[in-house]
Amino acid sequence: MPPQDTPPSISIVSGGIAGGVEGFLTYPFEFAKTRAQLGQLPNPNFKSTPKSQTQTPTPKPSRNPYHIITQIYKTEGLRALYKGCGILVIGSVGKDAVRFLSFDTIKNYFRSPSDGTLTPTRSILAGMSAGVLASIFSVTPTERVKTALIDDARVGSSRVYTSTTHAIREIVREDGMKGFYRGFVGTTLKQASSTGLRMGSYNIVKDFEVRRGVVQGAGVNFLNGAFAGVVTTLLSMPFDTIKTR
Repeated sequence: MPPQDTPPSISIVSGGIAGGVEGFLTYPFEFAKTRAQLGQLPNPNFKSTPKSQTQTPTPKPSRNPYHIITQIYKTEGLRALYKGCGILVIGSVGKDAVRFLSFDTIKNYFRSPSDGTLTPTRSILAGMSAGVLASIFSVTPTERVKTALIDDARVGSSRVYTSTTHAIREIVREDGMKGFYRGFVGTTLKQASSTGLRMGSYNIVKDFEVRRGVVQGAGVNFLNGAFAGVVTTLLSMPFDTIKTR
């Protein structure tokens, strides 16, 4: 007998809330990760001046995320670690709402008609499809703004963007709406792989446990999600670095 379908409204609300909370609580690590990925890449917004040319070269930035967090906290305060957080939370709400809704819908088309189960391959394919949709409708535009804000913060007093809304206006002014989809291929590859791996591995483990009579409580679901998150991060990180750069 096929599992009972999750109502679309539940998928949207639960996915959106989970995405927003996750985005806010983990943002300092997202900030540090993005800063580390950018490394010593030149900031396209930096305008060289005679004064800046005579200044002592900036030391090579750390690639250790914990060092980045502590240094920024000491020199700029906690608020600096949340630069671009607002747009990421908005994007996370949209991303996970789309991702959960589309995955719950798509996976039903991949189920076995006889017993309603999902093979590992079909589970991953359903997740990848949901990731592509999330990239198109939410992730790519918000990641573009978030990365621009974090990158802009590297130039200190010469920052170009004064706020998230200002960054959005400048992107539209310079490139039009297509400016929000710069890096679309890299972002979509990252989202397809991460969502496929996350949703796929989670459902594979869950189905394995159900077949063996493991009671599905909050603790088990949390551990399953943590396992899926570790697998996803390790295997999708190359695409994430390409997306950021």
